[in-house]
Order: sequence, then C-alpha cells, then structure tokens
Amino acid sequence: MSRSVYFDYRGAFPLSVTFSHPPSDFRFVLEIPKIASNGAHRSDAQLLKVAKDLLHRGLHESISEVLINFRTPRELERARFDMMAKRVVYSSNDGTIYEIIQEKGQFPDRAPPGSTRNIRHGGTAK
Repeated sequence: MSRSVYFDYRGAFPLSVTFSHPPSDFRFVLEIPKIASNGAHRSDAQLLKVAKDLLHRGLHESISEVLINFRTPRELERARFDMMAKRVVYSSNDGTIYEIIQEKGQFPDRAPPGSTRNIRHGGTAK
C-alpha cells in the first residue's frame, strides 16, 4: 500500500490565465502523505483539503483558483506516477506539487517526421 496519495490535475486554462508554457495546457500531480506529521491517518476529505491548501500556497492565485474551482483531481497509482518526467513546483511537510513534463510512452508535442499537424494557436507545421 502506498504511503501517499497522488492527485492528477489536468486540462486547459482559460485564456485569461497565463503560465510558463502554452497558456491553454496544464498538468500537475500532488503527492500527499496519507499520514499527517502528527501521526494521524488522513481521511479522503482531509487529503482533498490538504490538496487545496497546497495549491493555494504553491501556485499563483489565478492558477490555483482554476484548479480548485473547475477541476476534479483523478487519483493516480504510484507506479504510473513513477513513470512520469516531472519537476517540483512547490514542496512542504504537507506534500509536493509536481508539474508533469511528460508521461513515459506519450509524446503529445511531437509529430512523426514528414507529417503535418495542427499547431496550438492555428496553422500547421511540417
């Protein structure tokens, strides 16, 4: 049994929210220990509350508001989390926020050589 829970937040930001990548895409995973620092086991409701608190503390307000108010996280298995290329965005005793760069076996921003695909903001690339 895993000692942490992994909440996957993904989707598209509204155009009014800016971010370091194309403003329409996001994927963050929160790693939250199931046992609090005082040794008490956290309920599912407590884990979600900790996730919201982490998002508020670790991300820009406009980003955290979108994630908290418009996205329901999906829980990931530890094995899948381990297969992701990620970078730490924020870390505390309550948990860690990771920005997912790539999930093994998925290359969403690459097109096969010689193919044409749509670009995020219109147009095509060869």
